[in-house]
Amino acid sequence: MKWLGFILFSSIPFALGSLPNLGIVEIRDCTGQFTNEINKYQDSLSRVTWRYDPIMTQYLHTQESLKETLSWANRKDSDHKLSSVDYHLLGNGFESCKAAKTAFIARAKSISLLFYLIPTSLFLLVTYLIIMIPMAFHKLDSLLGFSSHRNLSNKNITADKMLWFFVFFISLSSANCIAGTLNVYTYDALTGKSSFGEVIKKAFEAKTGATLKWVSFATGGEALNQIIIEGKKTNADILLGIDSSFANRAVETGLFSKISSTFFLPLQTGIKLDESSLFLPFDYGYLAFMFDSKRVHKKPSDFGDLSLAQFLNLVELNKRIVIEDPRTSSIGFSFLRWTEQNFKKEESLKMAWKMFFPKLITLAPGWTAAYGMFLKGEADWVLSYTTSRAYHLEKEKKDQFQFLVFSEGHIRQVEGAGVLKGSSNKALINSFLEILISDQVQSQIATTQWMYPAKKGIELPESFNSIPVPKAIEIHYLFSEKKRKMLIKEWTQWVSSSP
Repeated sequence: MKWLGFILFSSIPFALGSLPNLGIVEIRDCTGQFTNEINKYQDSLSRVTWRYDPIMTQYLHTQESLKETLSWANRKDSDHKLSSVDYHLLGNGFESCKAAKTAFIARAKSISLLFYLIPTSLFLLVTYLIIMIPMAFHKLDSLLGFSSHRNLSNKNITADKMLWFFVFFISLSSANCIAGTLNVYTYDALTGKSSFGEVIKKAFEAKTGATLKWVSFATGGEALNQIIIEGKKTNADILLGIDSSFANRAVETGLFSKISSTFFLPLQTGIKLDESSLFLPFDYGYLAFMFDSKRVHKKPSDFGDLSLAQFLNLVELNKRIVIEDPRTSSIGFSFLRWTEQNFKKEESLKMAWKMFFPKLITLAPGWTAAYGMFLKGEADWVLSYTTSRAYHLEKEKKDQFQFLVFSEGHIRQVEGAGVLKGSSNKALINSFLEILISDQVQSQIATTQWMYPAKKGIELPESFNSIPVPKAIEIHYLFSEKKRKMLIKEWTQWVSSSP
């Protein structure tokens, strides 16, 4: 009875640990108010998933706007339901950041204690089993009359069986370590059934015999945030899905190691994320405004030879566009940089955004949410990629989804992979990178990732060949994190004062 009580007591942390989404803490908009507390607890909470996912769909000037935002976030079809995480810290002036900070500390302490109890209880339970199971075997032997001929003491029999059981247990627990596991941080849209991630996973595991483990987040920016939070102790071996808009932020962390130049040789000229070979490109695409011609009742040619500036001023666009939030989304930030490149002068850029912002239905946290709204008819226009049209042509045989080609060209966004310095899985990492740029995988980017493959000489499906390729606007993304934050701050001020 004594040992039964011990086992039941030891199982309590495991029961708690089985609760859905335990230890997932989502921090919204108050993050800067208690950065020190996050840093204080992040080491002890190394097994906790931290998610930064500001889902603000409008700038919340009123309490009513806050309610609308939370209502949108809780839709059953939303990828960002508030119920999808264990705890939330809401801020932005409506829920007290001070209260959120207090709640965060209390929650962090409880989670930290829980993850301390789990391994401790596991250790005690395993120790108990190692001792008791061989003794149980010995008692069974005695009961069946097998022990009389062994001429061994009970002590020796127990020790002998304990030794073999211990060896067996260790061999089982280390079996997975022999094959190896590669941890890859990425974003949700890249993984899942029939995704590009599934293609990579199958090819990698077939070649190496190791396990590829995805750790996915709503956006690539969130995946990078997670690595920054974890720092040198990150569990990630590779970050897959880093793109042009966040490349410099990743460079400045100092957490990524240089990739051998041999991996870059098969790639197309000009397709790169940085000058220091920290990130290996695997695909690219051109930003564009997609529209549904059945709802807009126009063809691209009906708009004439438009520039981006002229498009932003179209009166007919009022409350009919959804774009991604530049604070949380890479494509959203790329668009902000596109407008910055286009208008040059700060005053012109400010006025352009003040006039354009009222035309938006909402700001979505990422591409998945934005495009989902567009497909459901909640918006007539969406900021996406030219290759989105190829998807509809190839998969759905639908010609209604069109995009405008601007006279001055379009931003080209490059996506790549980065290797973490702290990883010890060098052989598996090299195998992953080889597979990433192999013909086998690159040839499937067009029809799984719906982007252009970065490797030279890859044949594209007819749906890609039928869409126009715009002139590429090359933007120098690698500016300081300080400048990026300043641009975001200025942009927030511009749109908050828009009519």
